[in-house]
Amino acid sequence: MSVRYDSFVVDSETPDGNGAQHRHAWTVAYVFEPSSHWRFTLEWLRVKSDTANRALLLEEAPVATETQVQLAVRYALGSMAR
Repeated sequence: MSVRYDSFVVDSETPDGNGAQHRHAWTVAYVFEPSSHWRFTLEWLRVKSDTANRALLLEEAPVATETQVQLAVRYALGSMAR
């Protein structure tokens, strides 16, 4: 199991500052390996961001929260799997 927090800022070079972004994200992942051939990974990601371009170009609210849940299943072939 792993948990991670990221925070990042993008400054804008434009005079009006519309390209600036402020974001933070949480990621939680769980990896289960029942054998050397099988691996199951479940991951949850939530990103909250604030950018003026979203309102100007997409006509949406400048602040957005996006969530992704992902399940990955891996099977490795061969006797030297891992």
